[in-house]
Amino acid sequence: MIYHYQYKTPIFTTINLYATERNLVGLTLPTQTYLMNDPIYTIHKVHENTALLETCNWLSIYLQGRSPSFLPPIAPIGNSFQKTVWQELLTIPYGTTTTYGTVAKKVAILLKKSRMSPQAIGRAVGHNPIPIIIPCHRVIGCQGRLVGYNGGVDAKLTLLHLEGITL
Repeated sequence: MIYHYQYKTPIFTTINLYATERNLVGLTLPTQTYLMNDPIYTIHKVHENTALLETCNWLSIYLQGRSPSFLPPIAPIGNSFQKTVWQELLTIPYGTTTTYGTVAKKVAILLKKSRMSPQAIGRAVGHNPIPIIIPCHRVIGCQGRLVGYNGGVDAKLTLLHLEGITL
């Protein structure tokens, strides 16, 4: 069963959170094009789910421009390649950026491949079901270009500025 909660914020108006009893499985921004609309999700509105409350606490700290000292319980739904990429994104420190090419090199090493396409990384990053917490906004194009973000480039820029990053 998937529980749903709408987190209200002055920055993004509403962030939709989706969780099982134990873990956050999805987060969507109002401007996001990839939504949690798969029919496998049976949504029941709740306000007291532990995973959702921990996520709200994390978001409250983060949206004040601070780096939370904990990670809420997450279990993103995806294939093994996507999960490897998303796990790598979790290693990008708050207040820093990296490129799709750099992530591709690191994932290639993890998967014992000689090389990995930055475009393949971009596809996995673009299907990140838990943006902000799995910080796909910290991945930028080569030469510092802001490219692609499922919540829109303006949202990506807002998140980077919140972390003190100027491009």
